[in-house]
Amino acid sequence: MVRRRRGFGLYVVYLRVRSKLIKPRMRGETFRRWVARNMDNSLLSSILDIVQVGMGLIVTLLYTDKNWSMWNTSVDSAELGLAHAFMGVLFAFDYALCLYAADDRVAFFVDPVALADFVTIYPQFIDVVISPATYEASHTYYAALKSLMPFRCLRCFRLLSFARTAKQREMGTLFFGVVAIIICFGAIGQAIEACPCKSNVPDPSRCTVLQKNTTSGRCQDLSIYNAMYFVVITIATLGYGDIAPKSQLGRVSVTLLIIASSVVLPMQISKLSDVVSRETEYDNAFTGRTEKHPHVVLCGDVTASALDFFLREYLNPRNLNWKDKVVILSPSLPSHNLKRVLLDPAYEQRVKYLQGSAMSRTDLLRAKAAAAKACYVMVDKRALDSDTADTAANFITISLRHFNKHVPLFVQVGKTDNIGHISLSGASNILCIDQLVMGILAKSCLIPGLPALLTSILFSITSPTRLEKTGHPRWVTEYLGGASHNIYDVMLPTFLEGNVSFAFFAFLLFQELRIVLVGLYDADDGYRLFPSSERLRTSHTLFVLATTPQCRQHVRGITLAMLQKHKALLPTFDDVSQAWNFLTFTTKLANAKGGLLSARTSITTTTSLQSHRHSSLPIVARSVKNALADGIDHGLSRVDSFVSDAGLLATEPTLPVNEEKPPARIPRLVLPSSVEDGEGPLFAAALLRDRSYPAAAIDAYGAFLATAVPETMRGHVVLCGLPTSLQDFILPLRNASHGAVLPIVVVSSAPLTEAMFARLGRRDQVYYICGSPLSAKTLAAACVTTSKSIVILASCAQTPPHVDDDDVFESELDSNDVIDHNMPDTDAITLHRFVTEVCETSLDVDAPRPSIVIELSRPSSVRFLKTLHDEDMGTTNGTQRSNEVLDSICHPLFAGGHIVVSNALDALLGSCKKTGSGIDFLHLLVFGEADDTERPRALRQVPVPAALLGQSYAACFEALLLHEDTLCLGVFRARTSVAHFTFVNPAPDTLLAPHDRLFIVR
Repeated sequence: MVRRRRGFGLYVVYLRVRSKLIKPRMRGETFRRWVARNMDNSLLSSILDIVQVGMGLIVTLLYTDKNWSMWNTSVDSAELGLAHAFMGVLFAFDYALCLYAADDRVAFFVDPVALADFVTIYPQFIDVVISPATYEASHTYYAALKSLMPFRCLRCFRLLSFARTAKQREMGTLFFGVVAIIICFGAIGQAIEACPCKSNVPDPSRCTVLQKNTTSGRCQDLSIYNAMYFVVITIATLGYGDIAPKSQLGRVSVTLLIIASSVVLPMQISKLSDVVSRETEYDNAFTGRTEKHPHVVLCGDVTASALDFFLREYLNPRNLNWKDKVVILSPSLPSHNLKRVLLDPAYEQRVKYLQGSAMSRTDLLRAKAAAAKACYVMVDKRALDSDTADTAANFITISLRHFNKHVPLFVQVGKTDNIGHISLSGASNILCIDQLVMGILAKSCLIPGLPALLTSILFSITSPTRLEKTGHPRWVTEYLGGASHNIYDVMLPTFLEGNVSFAFFAFLLFQELRIVLVGLYDADDGYRLFPSSERLRTSHTLFVLATTPQCRQHVRGITLAMLQKHKALLPTFDDVSQAWNFLTFTTKLANAKGGLLSARTSITTTTSLQSHRHSSLPIVARSVKNALADGIDHGLSRVDSFVSDAGLLATEPTLPVNEEKPPARIPRLVLPSSVEDGEGPLFAAALLRDRSYPAAAIDAYGAFLATAVPETMRGHVVLCGLPTSLQDFILPLRNASHGAVLPIVVVSSAPLTEAMFARLGRRDQVYYICGSPLSAKTLAAACVTTSKSIVILASCAQTPPHVDDDDVFESELDSNDVIDHNMPDTDAITLHRFVTEVCETSLDVDAPRPSIVIELSRPSSVRFLKTLHDEDMGTTNGTQRSNEVLDSICHPLFAGGHIVVSNALDALLGSCKKTGSGIDFLHLLVFGEADDTERPRALRQVPVPAALLGQSYAACFEALLLHEDTLCLGVFRARTSVAHFTFVNPAPDTLLAPHDRLFIVR
């Protein structure tokens, strides 16, 4: 039984090995066809090819060694003769097998390589078959046959079957061809030119150099390497003349060599040139050392503008990853504008462009996506159908996630409805273009200067130090000073673990380091804005507004002496002092060195202890003299106990809280809609076209279109253009407005379809006018002169294509090829100039004018807008391309928050590292915290409290933080004679004026 089991096990192993080496025979397949198929494509055939190539090289080396110094006609030793015979048997078996499996045996027989195989079989058996006496009698003849043995090197051509590309195959063919010509003709030339032995030599097959007969002058004994050298200089057409054939047959062989090399080599070089010419530099693979210089992969619809914004942020010298490589994987060749970005000196050494698809595993291997630090997917923002573009981004996300399970994956999406699908596909974080752009445009109607504020704190902008010496207006220097702030993540010093609240630490950072603590990330609660009563722990990741990445080291360097200055505000000062003393000098020194060497940028995932939500921040009234006396008399108290007693924000009326729920922030993972019956968001466009609506819905749709704008309407918002998702513009205005509902008038030449109408969540006080915004009659019907704000979309004059009409769709795609993409904002700019002219001519000089906010695609288009403060900022020197964006943001309209550059969100994508905290914080600043959060915070704007007019910004910051549980981020400097601008975290001694307004979080 044991033997049977062992035999059965061996048989199973045999079957497994056979199935891997040989392909099974199919039903109806002849034995010959089965052999041919296995000889062409099987693991066993590959092994046989390698063995044949190896034995051919061994035969060539043995012949070269024997004839190294001269042509040797002696008989090989018995052992070597048996080895040659054994290899000859294998050569014969291989030739017979190939001949049997060949489809056309005549063509196989006359093939040059196969013919060389055939003629080199017999010389392998000469030393075994031929007797010594017979060999000695005809030694020249048998030695000449042995000179064919180096032709076995032609077996190297079998290695070409392992070439993966046409370029490798043609290069291998040329290389092996040249080497074969050198070896084969060198061996033949050495034998032809060899001199015969003298007549008195006992054994002519073993004669030495001295026994050669050289008197005829028509022969020469060449070493094998000199013969090969002669072949090299002959086919290279150099002809030094140091070696020349002397025999007649040698000259004939050289003539044949020149003819063969003149025909074969140029033809092969031409084939290789043709293959190389078809390849471009974008067909190569990324070969960077990822362990030395990490890289990221950028794929999707990568345009010149999007790439420029992305690289400006990602490779900014102020970022810690400025030395990383960026690999772009795009299915098309780069356009001329894209090449300009790639050849920019700032990016040329850091960016690698590859032509390929993120859906192909081969192309992902070329881009080394498996070792990428992060992957980014850009959506086609110019697509005529947003659902199609989002579907493409979704499939790229699926491909990347399947290829790399753990890489951080950040994806852009066009429509809000498609967020769930992208999240389900494995995206680490999602940037919704329409939702954020519409949200910023809507909130800018309520918060003047909001776009400039968000641009200042979320994007890296050049430091304005050089502008202070050039005599520019003071507002430019102040504005750029605030714009140099960015959001950085810092860690809490160890000795403050659980001993300070968020509000006190914000107060400490502002007083000591001039840093604004904005929010934190907690593994349990996620991202939060200004949780003032939260007890801070080392597991929290804190986010601050600062001007330099060195703020991380500054926060780490907080000492007990700094806290001692404010111990009256810190009841737990004794605990902090004990924790500080517990740390030894060695530990503190090591921590300081570690902070200088590396900055911790990753979001910690360590589970934190239960946070204590009770407040511990006592206050001292310091904004006004009387408040200081009250603080000393009453002692310390909790921040939560401070209400409107201080009267600091009395200038803003207290309004009832609206019952409507605020817009929910996009969660990390959004459950997708059901797609069982094709009802997911990606199918919305097609289904809404064909869906039959109830009669009541149709009546509501008709009544909505028939509703006219009241002629007495005042203080409303006019939206010029029809966005893809109109509800993304309406919801932020509805959820942010308290009390009365803010009316909205939509003016567009594109018709509002029933599908768009059905998706509107709240339609109260929403009006629609179908007409061109460039018509004065249409603007008069919308009451633009009495409106509060006018929002102009980049697509204000575009009509959505009729996807059902294939002819129209194709014609628009064809016309898109000849459009200059450097002019995408012409419609919006034209409408802006027209609306500005209408307001100037229709309103009195002293009458209030509506605020005009415009969406642009390119920041360079700002210079074409009409403004009352047209002046050249002169921030570029005419040669530095990197300052073009600086010129744009210094425009008065940009600094005043009247311009939203939608493509700037590509820069936000470039700021994502591990978790994409910039995306989450932008959602918090635009939409506020979710309503289910305890004491939800939101970004607001209020006038400067009357008690703080004429006071410094430091006094205002301290008073609002300690009295009103409010965090101040900056000032909107509204001026009547100069440009309005946003000033983020002004200098502490900046005086506040009556026209100033404060950006606060509460």
